[in-house]
Order: sequence, then structure tokens, then C-alpha cells
Amino acid sequence: PLATTEFTGLVAEFAKDAYDGSFSWVSKDMTMGSDTVDKRFIKLKLEASAALTTAPTVYIDDKAITLTSSGTNEWKIRRDDATGGKQKGKKIRVEFSSSTPANENITIFSIGVIYRTTKIK
Repeated sequence: PLATTEFTGLVAEFAKDAYDGSFSWVSKDMTMGSDTVDKRFIKLKLEASAALTTAPTVYIDDKAITLTSSGTNEWKIRRDDATGGKQKGKKIRVEFSSSTPANENITIFSIGVIYRTTKIK
């Protein structure tokens, strides 16, 4: 059986209606229990209390990749090259950051990564 980790984060409010700089949250490297197997990452989906105003940054094998919006809080994961195919790698990491208070009242309930394992050679 695979072990799961629950992520919980809290931001302290210093004064009501006050904004104190930017925030950043970075997930751990997610390998989906298969550290050495390549995966084809297809889509990133979020369940949240409202639509995010900025897309998260996604890294596959420590390389930032391009996201294309495919709906509210949904993004297709694409390669940066001209072929535009789905991105392949062993691990994925998601980062949220903001220098404006636009997303400060949005709660993210879950993050879903749609992927498919590739054939083992």
C-alpha cells in the first residue's frame, strides 16, 4: 500500500484588512509511488472555494513547464517545444505564489494531477 501525506497550512492574520507582503507554498516532489518510472503528466486540477486569478507554477523533473487553461482551476500540462505533446518525467512539483492580495481569501481543498505511467523498458 502507498503512504499518503496530509498537507495543512495556516496563514496568520496580523490585522483585519491588512496585507503583509507576498506568500509562497511549494509541494513536495510527487512521484506517485514510482520513483524510477517515467510518467506522462496530462492535467492539473484544483478544488477551491473560488477561481484562482493566477495559475500555479509546475515543475517536472525540476524544469518549469507551460500550463494552458482548460477551465476554472484546470490546466493542461504541455511541453515547451513546438510539438506541444504531453510532458514526460519522473516527478512533479506544484508552487503557488503571489505578490498581490488577489488570491488571499481563496481556500484550496485539493490538488489533483492526472497522469499515465509509460512502459518500462
